[in-house]
Amino acid sequence: MILNYIKDITRDNVQLLINQILSLPVKQTTDSNASSGEQNSTMTLISLPDPTTPLPREKSVPKGKEPTRWELFAAKKGIKKKGKDTKLTFDEDKGEWVNKWGYQGKNKELDDQWLVEVEDKKIGTEEELIDPRKLKRDERKKLIKRNLAQQKRNLKSGN
Repeated sequence: MILNYIKDITRDNVQLLINQILSLPVKQTTDSNASSGEQNSTMTLISLPDPTTPLPREKSVPKGKEPTRWELFAAKKGIKKKGKDTKLTFDEDKGEWVNKWGYQGKNKELDDQWLVEVEDKKIGTEEELIDPRKLKRDERKKLIKRNLAQQKRNLKSGN
């Protein structure tokens, strides 16, 4: 008795659902498949309406990251993040972007100049005879040596 009642209710509800689905806009298409010979297949497509009930998220919305102590301090003092320092700089003489340092770097600009100005305060002193190109080159070499020594010190302290 109860089983028959459940079957009847289920049949009626399924029939109502199908009637509602078939009352929606129907579109028929005819596709011919070349691989299956000369047969045409007809499909009936029903356009379903957009969902009206939004589904809830499976997980809650992630919380924002708490600022670090430094970020709080920087915000309090008004310290802004430093922009990204790029490796390239624009050379107005050449009209193109060149490296700041390294191969054909802007820091070697003085090496390529055929004429170098001497400051007024150096004129008449021993510093007037010193080659400014050599000074710059020696300064770069000194920086490289200091950097290598620091790297060695870091390696020793790390082990």
